[in-house]
Amino acid sequence: MNATVKLALSARHDPAEPISHAAVRGQTLVDAARDVLTEMSEVAAALLETEQMKDAMLSRIAAVTTFPEIETASRVIGRLAFKPPAAAAQS
Repeated sequence: MNATVKLALSARHDPAEPISHAAVRGQTLVDAARDVLTEMSEVAAALLETEQMKDAMLSRIAAVTTFPEIETASRVIGRLAFKPPAAAAQS
């Protein structure tokens, strides 16, 4: 829990009492559960997409047999390299 949430709850919260996701966000349990499930779904979709890309790239790498194929694979991997948000915005 971040310092802002701790500070906001410290005046009205008994430290021995557990804090729920819903209480911290000022939501009903149903709304908090819906938010958590939505976030989990988005994370799962992103993970699935990256795993599919990784699998495709590993298959391409496994099929490399010549130096020009190595160079091509290297260029493709270079284009996939992570760019920090600031660098991505500039390119």
